[in-house]
Amino acid sequence: MGGMFLDDQGDARSALLSHDVVTFQIFALRDDRQEILEEESELEAIRCACIGAVLPECQGYIWQHERFDLQITKLNSPAPRHLEGSVRYGDNVEDEWLVVSILLKLTKQFPRIVASVRDGDGEFLLIEAASALPKWVTPITAKNR
Repeated sequence: MGGMFLDDQGDARSALLSHDVVTFQIFALRDDRQEILEEESELEAIRCACIGAVLPECQGYIWQHERFDLQITKLNSPAPRHLEGSVRYGDNVEDEWLVVSILLKLTKQFPRIVASVRDGDGEFLLIEAASALPKWVTPITAKNR
């Protein structure tokens, strides 16, 4: 299935993502939470802090194909600069859930960051949460919620 993402021109579009890849983005906010940090030195400091924070959790973990890592987006992207990464998890869906756990831990530990995660199904956390909704919730009854 296709997921939504911002391409190099900043347009949201559907792409065929591999069924065994999880992608994630981390945006850092300034103290006043009104502006996204885009300075490379600031993003690099946040990247190092994030990697350091999750290192104990990942140490000794055997990843199926690729390990958790973060990169700073390129300068020429029209989207605000941020941290991003992807993990190919193959047959080991536990890798995907470990990425979610890592992102949750990071957003708790660093309140100035927000994270987004997707896989080939799209925003799979929303899909998972849908099963916990009451039966009366439908697209009609939940409009603008």
